[in-house]
Amino acid sequence: ASRGRGRSFRMAPHKDSIPGASSRRASAVPDPAPAGRHRPVPRAMSRPDGLRALLRHSAVKFAGVGVLNTLLSVAVIFGLKALAGFGDVPANLSGYVVAVSFSFVVNRRWTFRHEDHVWTALARFLLVFAVSYLLNLALVLGLIRLGCNDYLAHLGGMPLYSVVFYLGCRYFAFPQRAAAA
Repeated sequence: ASRGRGRSFRMAPHKDSIPGASSRRASAVPDPAPAGRHRPVPRAMSRPDGLRALLRHSAVKFAGVGVLNTLLSVAVIFGLKALAGFGDVPANLSGYVVAVSFSFVVNRRWTFRHEDHVWTALARFLLVFAVSYLLNLALVLGLIRLGCNDYLAHLGGMPLYSVVFYLGCRYFAFPQRAAAA
C-alpha cells in the first residue's frame, strides 16, 4: 500500500517482538525499491554521526594541527640544542620557523581547504600570527605586572593567542569563497 510521499510500505514485525510469538506488533517499514531503481538513503542516515561531524570542524582540526605543531617545534628546538650544539636563540628561531611553516601548509590545505593565491594567504597568515603573538605577549606581560606567577601568565595568554589565531586564519588568512548562486 502506498502512503505519504509516494513511498510504499509493508507491515513488518515490531523490533521488540519475538519471532514466532502469536501476538506480533507491526510497524511500517519502507518496502525495498523496485528492481533496477535506486532508492535514496533516508536523510537521517546520510548525516555523519556527532563525533565524525565534530572531527571535521575546522576548530578541532586547527587544535589538532596546533598540538602537532607544538610537538614539532619542541622536537626541533631540543634536537638542535642537544644534537647540533645550537644556542637557545638560534634553536628557538629555527623551531618556530619550522613550526610556522608546518602550520601554514597543513592549515591551508587540510584545516581550511584554501585554494586561493598562496602568496596572499602566506602574507595574511604571517600578519595573523604576528597580531596573535603580540596580543598574547601583551596579556602575559600585563598579568605578570599585576603579580601573576609568570608560568601561569604564559598559560593565561595561550587561550587568547589560540582563539585570535584561529579566527584570523579562518576569516582573514584562509577565507572561504561564497558559493556561486
